[in-house]
Amino acid sequence: MNDVSVTAPRRPTIRQIRLFTGIVLFVYVTTHFLNHALGLISLDALDAGRRVFIAVWRNPVGTILLYGSLIVHFALALQAIYARRRLNLRAYEWVQLLLGLSVPFILALHVFGTRMAHEVYGVDDNYVYALLVQWHFSPQIGIQQIVLFAIAWIHGCMGLHFYFRLKRHYAPLLPYLFAGTLLVPTLGLLGVGVAADQVTTLAQDQEWLDRTLDNLNPPGAEGVQFVYDSAAIVWGVVIVFLALVMILRALRRWQERRKGLIRITYPGNRKVEIASGPTLLEISRQHDIPHASVCGGRGRCSTCRVRIGNGLDQLEPPASTEVAVLERVGAPPNVRLACQTRPTTDIEITPLLPPTAGPRAARSRSAYLQGGEREILILFAVFAPSPVSPSTSSHMTWFSSSTATLPPWERRSKMPAVMSINSSATA
Repeated sequence: MNDVSVTAPRRPTIRQIRLFTGIVLFVYVTTHFLNHALGLISLDALDAGRRVFIAVWRNPVGTILLYGSLIVHFALALQAIYARRRLNLRAYEWVQLLLGLSVPFILALHVFGTRMAHEVYGVDDNYVYALLVQWHFSPQIGIQQIVLFAIAWIHGCMGLHFYFRLKRHYAPLLPYLFAGTLLVPTLGLLGVGVAADQVTTLAQDQEWLDRTLDNLNPPGAEGVQFVYDSAAIVWGVVIVFLALVMILRALRRWQERRKGLIRITYPGNRKVEIASGPTLLEISRQHDIPHASVCGGRGRCSTCRVRIGNGLDQLEPPASTEVAVLERVGAPPNVRLACQTRPTTDIEITPLLPPTAGPRAARSRSAYLQGGEREILILFAVFAPSPVSPSTSSHMTWFSSSTATLPPWERRSKMPAVMSINSSATA
């Protein structure tokens, strides 16, 4: 009987889950904007597009996928905040983070005012209903919704850009993708503007307004209060979770400081002392030491990689995601990603890429292009004529020298430093 080996399925990584949930939410926002764009044609076209939109996102599968992605994506954002020992982010990282954290505060009112009002009170939350509420009765809500979709769109575009710019075929497509990122929301907002103008004009006719409201079955005072109370609960929950993450960060930092300081040695014998816990990349940033990091420390680009000197054997083994990135660039065993390595003892490091390294440096290359250390043998031959005649004697001396010492795992016994050979020749 032949043995059949069964390979266990690989669990999705946090990075893959974040990417998947982000793409789901981005697709939702994109289809929403495309539906809005139909307002440039007519209100009937707008509602026809909505029926397709609802068929996709309000069935059980679509609902679980959408709201599950929303919750998981926000939870992973909190996890990312907790994982960072220092919040000394770059400007674009702060923009992306703050935009993402602001989404739940604006989204809650929209969700409870449409989907929940439909489920609980039987409201027909079509486009006429939404446009009446947001632009006729409460224009400030309409402005909030424009801000919401702009924030969600910018946040999503930034996330996808920083992920896919490491891919080889992304750069040629960038001009077309950039055009799409401008065109889709512009058409969507123009569609909303044209449709809102039509509905607010129709609402000037009181008879049309009364008849339309009867058909829409809007929530009464109790329903409106339910919408605002439910949104306030969501706001409170988000604030509590954010506060809890910051408290846990403070407790962890206090605990790490009790363990004492470790020393990180950089090239040029520059040394910094810090409590254990932060990654090497965070330590560099905290002490204003230039360090490449195209992906912002997410363990994707490999540009923050460093060669480890003393202290390599004291590090925790790299996780599977770090191993995959290092293998992609053909890194030797003494190279680690600075954004994934958290030293607990004194360590020596050498960044391998200049701080200005770009996305191209993150792509896989042949091993010989990566650079490395090798032991070489240099031979010098010196011929000295002998004063004795008629024969001459030459003394040939060979010198060998070891340069660029090998890493510990490749060390071999060194060859003799000097080998002399004396030879005589007759003229």
